[in-house]
Amino acid sequence: PSMQKLNGITHPAMKSLVRQKLAEFKKQKVEIVVVDSPLLVAGGWLDLADNVWLTVAPLPTILERVRKRSNLSEEMTRARMAAQLSETEQRRHADVVIDTDRPLDDLHREVKRALDALRERDKKQAFPG
Repeated sequence: PSMQKLNGITHPAMKSLVRQKLAEFKKQKVEIVVVDSPLLVAGGWLDLADNVWLTVAPLPTILERVRKRSNLSEEMTRARMAAQLSETEQRRHADVVIDTDRPLDDLHREVKRALDALRERDKKQAFPG
């Protein structure tokens, strides 16, 4: 079977499962749920998200991270990246873009600022005026 056919079978089932889990978290009054998935944009799952965050890094950094994590060759990594949506296209759908090519302390501060802004936005929407 082709990859497109396989995705046509698995992606709807995966989206349904994610939707189910999100509903469970909502009932439990979980404040924030992170769905880490390239399918959010590429698979048309944006309706599952209230807020879309994108992490980016320069190509050399990405290649090195993938090599260390997955032991893939540069050629295989580039092929996988080519099969994904471009960063430009992903940015079109992102509410927050975080460049991860910096020290962890800087990233922690930026994520905290973005979370605080999201919470503030949600407060204003819940209690307008």
